[in-house]
Amino acid sequence: MKENYNLLTYQHYLRAEFEGRKLRNPSYSLRAYARDIGLAAPKLSEILRGKCGLSEESAKKLATELALSEKEASVFINQVIAKHSRKKTEREKAQKILESLKEHHSFDEIALDAFKIIADWYHFAILELTEVEDFRSNISWIAKRLNLTKSVTSEAVERLFDTGLLAKKSNGDWYQTEAILATPSGIPSSEIKKHHRQILSKAEDALINVPIKERDFSTTTLAVSESQLDEIQKEIKDFRRRLAKKINQSKNKERVYCLSIQFFPLDYKGYDI
Repeated sequence: MKENYNLLTYQHYLRAEFEGRKLRNPSYSLRAYARDIGLAAPKLSEILRGKCGLSEESAKKLATELALSEKEASVFINQVIAKHSRKKTEREKAQKILESLKEHHSFDEIALDAFKIIADWYHFAILELTEVEDFRSNISWIAKRLNLTKSVTSEAVERLFDTGLLAKKSNGDWYQTEAILATPSGIPSSEIKKHHRQILSKAEDALINVPIKERDFSTTTLAVSESQLDEIQKEIKDFRRRLAKKINQSKNKERVYCLSIQFFPLDYKGYDI
């Protein structure tokens, strides 16, 4: 996690939508994508590489084409204005809006289509690994650190670059482009369930193989009122995010940990068994 919270770039939204469509149709090309969203293919390619900008009008049309949420559309459009508007007053106004969004939305939820591409646990681990002091921008080093094969690691790194979540500095070192990412919430999805199953499997492995002083497992069983469920879930989310921000303040990071919290019913009420 970075010290400064960054909002997803407008290029990220464009890449994520393309990768999501390509996931559903492997033969889907960048040229077809450009056609479908109303851009010339060469122009889209330059936009994705940061070589060409967009007008405010084009940004608004694209936000609609990409079916962005209200917050996503605001980020998308204001980033375009802040970077490419010819009027200084408009650029400054858009920048202030973005700063406000940073303050109130420190966590970026990945769009579901983008999440499908990087649902396996190790994608997020690789991103966070770039923050540790001894990180090396090297496939073999990452594979050894996360106990992965080189081929799996190489493919994961390629996906992260393709979705714009991983980038290179001028010296060639890799870094994650987003500050804190959250999985999509409130959406039933087989990919999200797969991700959580993988995390639970990693937790089981840690319970058996990681020394007690290096982990924390605790459980509380409670009788609850169903009227409190929304409040409880909100408190869990707020706690998780407060802790992440506190951890983020550390300048010296050496390890990558996973904080996973489960809250679920033990009894069966109205479910098919």
